[in-house]
Amino acid sequence: MDKIDKKLLFDYQKDFQLCRYPFKKIADKIGISENEVIDRIKKLKQKGYIKRFGVIIDLKKCGFKSTLCAVEVPPNKMNKFISVLNDINNITHNYLREGGRYNCWFTLQAKKGGEIKSIIRKIERLTGIKIESFPPEKVFKISAIFTAFLLLLPHQLLIEDLLFFVKLVCGTCLSY
Repeated sequence: MDKIDKKLLFDYQKDFQLCRYPFKKIADKIGISENEVIDRIKKLKQKGYIKRFGVIIDLKKCGFKSTLCAVEVPPNKMNKFISVLNDINNITHNYLREGGRYNCWFTLQAKKGGEIKSIIRKIERLTGIKIESFPPEKVFKISAIFTAFLLLLPHQLLIEDLLFFVKLVCGTCLSY
């Protein structure tokens, strides 16, 4: 991954401008062609550096409710349980956690609080497994912005990466 790839990955996680030609705007800013920006983003996605490319909608502003659900799923029922969750569009995340009472967690959104309860009852009916629901009391943060610096192990850290990080954070460039 070169400096341009790092800029594409880390400079445009937030505040991606919505305009007629957003990739052209990025290209002009970093000094490459629009097609090269698009090709590089495609390659970064193919290589797994980019998991998803899209918008994050503030569902609360759109009138949606949400809840975090915790479940104790017996190992012999896990595949069926996950299959049921994956068929429900209202579930945005689901994941396995080991080392605790609850081993499966998921987030659920719906237009009304009553709909959330209805979906939970449906999952319980289809799987025979009790679900604990933890609606949010207050949302503190819903995004995470990562820098190339944070992806490096200490033995991989190069001075150019440190300078890149300083420039990214401070908006200035150091020389050595």
